[in-house]
Amino acid sequence: MFISKTRPIVVPQLEHQRLAGILAYHWGNATFRLPDVDREAFLLGIATHDHVFCALDTLAIGDISQEQRSEQVNQWIASSYENKEAELVVFLHVRRLMQELQIPSLYERLNDRVQDLITTHSLNLVAYEQADTITDLCDLIAFDFSFEADISRTRTVYQDSSSNAEITYKLSKGKIILDKWPFNVPKIEGYILGYEQNGYPENLQPVLLNYELAGSKIVDKYNYTKVQTSSTQRSKIG
Repeated sequence: MFISKTRPIVVPQLEHQRLAGILAYHWGNATFRLPDVDREAFLLGIATHDHVFCALDTLAIGDISQEQRSEQVNQWIASSYENKEAELVVFLHVRRLMQELQIPSLYERLNDRVQDLITTHSLNLVAYEQADTITDLCDLIAFDFSFEADISRTRTVYQDSSSNAEITYKLSKGKIILDKWPFNVPKIEGYILGYEQNGYPENLQPVLLNYELAGSKIVDKYNYTKVQTSSTQRSKIG
C-alpha cells in the first residue's frame, strides 16, 4: 500500500495498478507508437502487473523486508497465464524492479523465467523489452500519484522503430503534466480509491483521489491522432 505524503490516507497496490492500466490503454499516437507486440497481451500484463497483492494490502511501500520481497517473487513465479505474452509483460516488469532495487538473487530467478518464456513460446524479447519502457512510465506515474507528492521525473521510452524519446512529467496536487504527449486522447482524467489510514483495512473510509494528465504544450504539436487498430488486432480484442 501507499501512504500519502500529504495526508493520512492509504492507497492499495491494486488501485495504483488500475491507473497504470488506464494509462497503457490510451498509449500511442502518430509520434509515439506501440512496439511490435500484441496490444491485448500488453494491456493485460500492465493491468495485472501487481496481482500478487490482495485488494486491501497492508505492506507499506518502503517498509517491505527482504524476506517479504522474496515471498512476493515466489508468488509471481508460481503464477502462470494462459496468455504467455501477457505473462512476459509482468515478468519483465518485476525483473526490472528487482534490478532497480539491486537484489541480484531475485533478479536472476525472474530472468530465468523470462528466458524460459522466450524460448518455450518463441516470443520476441526485443519487442517486449521495448514495450517494458512504456510499462515503466505508466507504472511510475501511477506510483508517484499514489503517494500524492509533488515530483518530477524523466524516463526514456520507445517512440518508434528507429528511436526512443525522453518524457518528463511533473506531478502536483493531482495534476500530471508531460512535456511530450504519448497518448491517443487530448487529456486523461479520472480517480482511484484511497482510504483513511486510521482504521484501515478493518474500518474502511473511502476517499477519491482525482487525477488529470495533460501535455505541457499544444497536443497538435505532437501530431495527435487516434491510433488505428489493425484488422488483426481488432479480431483479437473483439
